[in-house]
Amino acid sequence: LFFVIAADLVDQPQVAQRSITRGLLAAAWVVLLYVSLQEWTIFKAVYEAQLDRAVDPIRGFTFDYVRMVGPYENPNDLATFLMVTGLIATGWILRPRTARISRALLILTALLIGCLIRTKSLGALLGLLGGLTLLGMIHRERRRILWILSGMMAVIAAGFLFFSRNSLREILTLSDIASRDRISMWKTAWAMIVDRPL
Repeated sequence: LFFVIAADLVDQPQVAQRSITRGLLAAAWVVLLYVSLQEWTIFKAVYEAQLDRAVDPIRGFTFDYVRMVGPYENPNDLATFLMVTGLIATGWILRPRTARISRALLILTALLIGCLIRTKSLGALLGLLGGLTLLGMIHRERRRILWILSGMMAVIAAGFLFFSRNSLREILTLSDIASRDRISMWKTAWAMIVDRPL
């Protein structure tokens, strides 16, 4: 019932415009501000070789990861938020009705995608890539803008991978502990499906 109500409300153009531009995208700016404060704290701690002093500037906890987490507990949670809002912002840019695309929206979209890449969350990156592919198929007339965004994403991702070769090796070999855990879960899930498909 809630889904039907939400779908009906979003079908009203004024409600959709207000909820997306003033609500979700405004929240995205707040999250990006928080993330930039965290990044500065992490950068200073890494530069001074004192990782134990990397403390969240707002909530005051010591980081378990040397990756941005934003207002969440885990980089993957932040990556999920960034992926969803990044795709919504991209979809908003690609709307055929949009005559003028504001610079603020373009900058926001680039920052969301850039921060998503910085979280190094492979699942969210694959989700974003799938989403961008679908948007390209839907909005063929605005494909040039999508190519520009995809190019920016590729350049940023390549830069991060170049400067952190260990991450590239982990991604290609799936040798990190999170990947090994997931592979184990997938094997178990597949065995359960084979055992009882229905």
